[in-house]
Amino acid sequence: DEIQGEWYRNHVENENCCGSKEFIKLYAYELVDHPIVVHWDMDVAVLQPMDDLFDAMLYPKDSPEGKSARQRIELQHPEEPLPDVIDAYFTRDITSSQPWEKVQGVQGGFLVARPSMQIMQTYLSFIREGNYTRGRHAHSGWGGMGYGGFQGAMAYQGV
Repeated sequence: DEIQGEWYRNHVENENCCGSKEFIKLYAYELVDHPIVVHWDMDVAVLQPMDDLFDAMLYPKDSPEGKSARQRIELQHPEEPLPDVIDAYFTRDITSSQPWEKVQGVQGGFLVARPSMQIMQTYLSFIREGNYTRGRHAHSGWGGMGYGGFQGAMAYQGV
């Protein structure tokens, strides 16, 4: 009842396996007593140590530790610089995209994040707004940003 967008409100429960229950993953952002949290679904395999991800978040970008960690992180788009302050890492679900598609969905089973009640409230606000455009095209998904139609896009994987 809290969701304003009628179409989204009427269809979110049929999304993927769990519908709106997938949003429970966002509660990782409420663990503010911890500098970093890791959400990790049981069907996700981590193949390399994550120390550099943590260090790049914990240390200032200009510190020796921060510089060193940032240089070792493998990026999907190395031509794009990392932000000065890194608040989260996630991975793309390349298996949910067609080879010709430039946009890829989010793999919802892995998140490294800096907990923040402000970020949590931002997520809750746009979920409650329910501004989701159905379909799989350049203007689909949340706020018409083009990330609709992927597995789980109406739930956690889309936010």
